[in-house]
This record gives sequence, C-alpha cells and structure tokens, in this order.
Amino acid sequence: MAKCYACKEMLEFLGVDEEFLAELAEEGLLPGPGKGVGDVFTRPEIEEIRVMTTLVKEMGVNLAGVEVIIHLRRQVLDLRIQFDKILEYVSDEVKKEFSHPGD
Repeated sequence: MAKCYACKEMLEFLGVDEEFLAELAEEGLLPGPGKGVGDVFTRPEIEEIRVMTTLVKEMGVNLAGVEVIIHLRRQVLDLRIQFDKILEYVSDEVKKEFSHPGD
C-alpha cells in the first residue's frame, strides 16, 4: 500500500499554505475525488500538486491554465502506461516467436 502523508506534511514539504490548497480544491484541481485541506495524500498526488504549485508560483500560470496543463499531463501519463503495456506485449510475442525456432 502506498504511503500517505497528512495535509500538513504536504504543505510544509511544498512550501504552500492552506489557502493555496483550498483554491486548488475549489477549482477541482486536486487529484482524487473530493480531496481538500485536512485529507491525506499519496506521493503521486503530492507530485501533481507540486507541479501545480510550480506552474502558479514560479511560472505565473493562472488556475484555468493549470487545469488545462494538468489535464494534458494526466493524458500523457495515461498514454505512457498504455504504450508500456503494448511494448511489453510485443516484446513477449517476439520472445515467444524466437524462443521456438524452426516451429
């Protein structure tokens, strides 16, 4: 089971305040259904919130822009998982084909 971190731990780690997290929650940007201040977060969720923090605080992206970027990022990550599965399948099939030469 993935380790979870308390909201306070995450806020300290990312260097953001509860208000910023509340803004993300209000916009529906927090990963996971119904997440908000006071919940616990997994490492992947914290990584996504870190990306959002960087976009807003360091790059000046507004929350609407963050929403678009995060949506595209999630799609890319999903496609990568699909690609890895396809690559594994093809690799297994090639191994099967060449493990029985002359059949």
